[in-house]
Amino acid sequence: GPFLAAVPSQSADAFPAAGPGSLFKKRPRRKDVARSFTFRGGLSDVVDAVAARPGVSALTGAVVREVRRGGGGFEALLADGRSLEAPLLALAVPPSMAAALTRADFPELSARLARVKMAALETVGVVVPRERVRLPEIAFLVPFDDLFWSAVSRDPVPDPRLRAFAFHFRTGHTREARLSRIAEVLGCGEADFLHVADKTTMLPSPVLGHGEAVAELDRLLAGGALAVTGNYFEGLAIEDCVARSRAEWRRVSGA
Repeated sequence: GPFLAAVPSQSADAFPAAGPGSLFKKRPRRKDVARSFTFRGGLSDVVDAVAARPGVSALTGAVVREVRRGGGGFEALLADGRSLEAPLLALAVPPSMAAALTRADFPELSARLARVKMAALETVGVVVPRERVRLPEIAFLVPFDDLFWSAVSRDPVPDPRLRAFAFHFRTGHTREARLSRIAEVLGCGEADFLHVADKTTMLPSPVLGHGEAVAELDRLLAGGALAVTGNYFEGLAIEDCVARSRAEWRRVSGA
């Protein structure tokens, strides 16, 4: 149970055993793709590489308030009053956000997206001098019953001076309690934390019947030029998200 819960950082008791929303899938192995690797700058290297491609324009720091049908296809209304138009549009955001963006011109799709269950995750990352940590080097840590679901470490990509950890906590605990527990697990003092980062994330929480919900979303999207992708269709894994995005691109572009 704890190991299953550590994957989505929430109770996995009601997760489907197979199909959309399931945790584990058997995939054919490709010998031309490395199975174990990392990026020097993390996953942001992928985003930076895409943004640098010829013909790609990246607009950062922009808040989209609404998505509407436009004369040329779609119109994205920004918080600063500007609007962007495009013949094709893809939403790669949590289902609750996608529901809010599409509420005006796509009410049926919005209502279906709003019913996808979500769970909150509170993550705390810390950086500590290597000599101050008593915990042996690890890739991850799964407690049997604790304040946190799991913790992951930067140890697989070691640094000679520092160690870094991200603890995924259950909700309902104070920041003080979270930092105290991290220090206790690492065997150091809170004063040893050189850097602390907090982040709250909303993750999908699929239950039995999630496959039917995904099928309904696909039915509502069929035949249109609006694509919706994310980690609540095929699965939580990055590979699942990429597969969904590629499938949506083929659908809306006719490629």
